[in-house]
Amino acid sequence: MTTVVRTSPPSFAAVSAAQLREWLRLDADVDQPTLDLLLGAAVDHIAGLTGLYVVSAQYEVSFTATGCYSLPISNITQANAGAIVGGNLDINVEVVPLVVSIKAGWTSEEAIPTALRHAIAIFVGAAYDGRNEISDATFQTIKRLCAPFIRVAL
Repeated sequence: MTTVVRTSPPSFAAVSAAQLREWLRLDADVDQPTLDLLLGAAVDHIAGLTGLYVVSAQYEVSFTATGCYSLPISNITQANAGAIVGGNLDINVEVVPLVVSIKAGWTSEEAIPTALRHAIAIFVGAAYDGRNEISDATFQTIKRLCAPFIRVAL
């Protein structure tokens, strides 16, 4: 079994506060803590949907069983054990428990694919407007924007 825990905050916002305010048509001084909360939720949702870490941060991967693993999380840029193959961590765990530190995610806002940034903005906009729920139609739009980036492990 493996678990992944983020050990550092994201190094930048996936979508800038100015862009979110423009998307939502908000004044500059309106609701920044709420926008930050919704942006974090959107980034986590996109990561869960695609298997991609969107914003660069540090993570710890814990292994509790021996075996060969290819973690279908991406885009890993650094690891202190194993090998990075195609943005994934490939590792042969012979001694447990084992904790591997990794750095994953795009390293700048501009490097994040436009479709993913658009999906994040849609999520934030729907969550801000709806407050209590996001419609199924909105989730389908987000899923379509993310579809080219969804990683599948076989």
